[in-house]
Amino acid sequence: MLMKQRIGLVLISALFLTAAFPAIGWSLFAWIALIPFFYALRGLDFWQGFSLGSLLGLIHFCGILYWIGYPVTKYAHMSIFLAMGAVFLLSFILSIFIGVFGVAIVSVINRPALFYFGTPVFFLAVEYARSTFFSGFPWALLGASQYNQSLILQTADLFGVWGITFLLVLGNAAIFLMIESFRFYSRLKKQHEKSIFVLIFIFPLLLAAVIYYGHGRLLNIEKRSYESNHVRAAILQGNILPSLKWDTARRNQTMDKYIKLALTPTAQSADLIVLPETALAFQLVQEETSWSYMRAHIFPTKSWFVVGAPYSKEDKEITRYFNSAFLINPQGRIVDRYDKAHLVPFGEYSPAVPFGGRVALPGLGDFTPGEAGQILKTDKMILGPQICYEVIFPKYSRLTSQNGANILVNLTEDGWYGKTSGPYQHFSLTVLRAVENRRALIRAANTGFSGFVLPSGKVLTKSKLYEEAVLVADLPILKEKTVYQTIGDLLPQTCLVLLTIWFLFQIMIYSRQKKGCKKGG
Repeated sequence: MLMKQRIGLVLISALFLTAAFPAIGWSLFAWIALIPFFYALRGLDFWQGFSLGSLLGLIHFCGILYWIGYPVTKYAHMSIFLAMGAVFLLSFILSIFIGVFGVAIVSVINRPALFYFGTPVFFLAVEYARSTFFSGFPWALLGASQYNQSLILQTADLFGVWGITFLLVLGNAAIFLMIESFRFYSRLKKQHEKSIFVLIFIFPLLLAAVIYYGHGRLLNIEKRSYESNHVRAAILQGNILPSLKWDTARRNQTMDKYIKLALTPTAQSADLIVLPETALAFQLVQEETSWSYMRAHIFPTKSWFVVGAPYSKEDKEITRYFNSAFLINPQGRIVDRYDKAHLVPFGEYSPAVPFGGRVALPGLGDFTPGEAGQILKTDKMILGPQICYEVIFPKYSRLTSQNGANILVNLTEDGWYGKTSGPYQHFSLTVLRAVENRRALIRAANTGFSGFVLPSGKVLTKSKLYEEAVLVADLPILKEKTVYQTIGDLLPQTCLVLLTIWFLFQIMIYSRQKKGCKKGG
């Protein structure tokens, strides 16, 4: 096969992978997306496998992450060329992990049993690695593409999103082997390799078991949610552009808008009212005048509030800034605070690297990370807060649930990304977090998408982009401890260990072969 034909197959795989995610959302493509890539790898050496794997990753991630260019140009005022460079650089870094996957596949593609079982292990290992190394970026994990497939989704309470990824890649490997078995049946029969047919049937049996589990679990969770205690929650989506929100001259307009939304009969019926990330673009504790104005117009009320706002404190003559969520009781008193624990590189802090610029919120400087897993307690519920992209990391939702949270709350500002695919992809990840922990989830976004997700993964209500909205829903309070909460990321961690052992084994074989060649020469 010519190299340009192989590149064409890689391009098909990349397009299928990208199309499986929102905003396109053709999730079924994920079940076949890797098959052209497998064909492209046949007959290649390790370096070629790495090159084609990296190419697959580069095309795919550029297609998934193009939205990063929007805030870079609009709010950081960089040129379109620098924005494209930023997208390319991040995609290139992430593509290296897919390159490693390509190397691993080259080593097993001609051995059916090893290929069949090794492929999902290798893919899960590299996905976990890119989710962990150098701060981690678990955006668009393959399993997350199935957020709208309710029966497949239910297994997330066992192994998290990782289990779904494993199943998807196993499916790709099974279909690939099935095609190969039909193409070369006579050769396989002659070589007594009919065991390949046994391997193929493992996947449909596993898929049937997953669907069976999903159906039963879905009915069980919906029944338990119906029978559980409920709380009424409201979301205030102010629809204020990020570029205007930080304008001090417009502060009163922002406060008046949220006061108006909070005093609507719909919002006043709620036990909890949630405002988005940095909904109030001033420091509640330090700037008493503005906060007193808000407090005088809203409180007292029967509702608790969670409000996103910045916070700062003096620490050894250094002012430290925090991106925070404040818990406010019905009398208007701040009773607790959560500080964002996982900050956005170049957005909320500048990592120590020799390149890149600093893209921080205007006038706030670098943020300091808070304590992960902190919960906020009201009289009726225990909240597990996550701010912005913390929700893309499975561990933070799991940690707050382990600490007693019975409702997850995600405050975000997706107005930075415009009407790109970014807000669609970001919202879809909240569905995984709800199912993994069997908790209802409240998502308050300044410009959308805001919404409520049930413990079953069903999206109960969802706002539109760039629209002012007040959303209200009755949410179940579940306290179940899922298998995933107990074992955490054990599955992908095991896969990463196995991949490392496999590479060490291959290096050892290569070294022995090289020594043998020298002796023979």
